[in-house]
This record gives sequence, structure tokens and C-alpha cells, in this order.
Amino acid sequence: DHRWCLVGAPKNRVSALEDLFAQSDLQLACLDVRWRALLACWHQQVTGEGNHCLLDDHLSTTQWIITGRSGVLEMGHLTHQRLSLAERSDHLIGQLASAQANHALDALWLSAAKDSQSCEVADRVAETLNLNLNFLPSLTDHTPSSSLQAVVQGLLLGQASRVVTHGL
Repeated sequence: DHRWCLVGAPKNRVSALEDLFAQSDLQLACLDVRWRALLACWHQQVTGEGNHCLLDDHLSTTQWIITGRSGVLEMGHLTHQRLSLAERSDHLIGQLASAQANHALDALWLSAAKDSQSCEVADRVAETLNLNLNFLPSLTDHTPSSSLQAVVQGLLLGQASRVVTHGL
């Protein structure tokens, strides 16, 4: 079960970050351009203030990021490779309930299509935590690849997005 992380940066830049973290008390877990791209796409959809949670299912993992006016407030992930939909929902509710208590979330956003298994899980989480469930819009009528479309759209938005200041 090898996993690959593709990084949109020169090799020497990645090495410099690895060296920087090796000399600190912090650990570099992953360099992931996917989140930056998803946030850029998502940022174009958000209206108003408040704290929001963006969910993304990728490589048998549900990842979430909580953002507010000051940037990224919290991040987390849950590996769900061997979990049923009910177990995924329960674990995610447990994780996000504490985030809801700490950050007073206003909405839950999902990068997957409305007819996906991820939607079933997110719907249950949103209902339990009393959150509005929103979806990143599909760029085409072909919705099964909505998260991939969101990543591509986010990459195309480039450096102009305010999301860059979030420090991902």
C-alpha cells in the first residue's frame, strides 16, 4: 500500500523544508498541494464570515480543515479504508464535535459529488452537528470527479487567491 504525495515545488525547495523541520521540535507530516488548491476553489464559493469546515475524501482518508477569518484553525484526518459508512460517520462526528465546540462552525463543505458515499457520511455529520451542508460546485456536468475538478480549478486560480495567506 504505497502512497505518493506529488508536490508542486522544486526538489531543492522540498529538501530545504525537510531540513528546516528536522532542526526543530516540529514534524513535517506532508507537503500537499491538494489542500491549497481545494481551499482556493472553496474560497471562491464562500460568502460572509464565520468558521467553516471543508471535508475531502482522498486515498481512503477523510481529511478536514477548519478555516475562519484568521486563516486555518484546525486540520485533521481519519483513515477509513476498513470502516463501514456508519463507522466513518460516527468517528467523524466524534472528531468534528470537539471542533464545533471549539470554533462554533457555521457550515460544512464537501468536495465530493452529491451522489457519493462521502455525501452520505457528510449528511449525517451535518445533521448531527446542526450544520448546513454545502458542496463545491462541479465545473462540468460530469459530477463523479467533482473533487478533482475542484483541485484543478484551485490550481488554475494561481497565486492571486487569499488562501495563500493561510500558510498551507
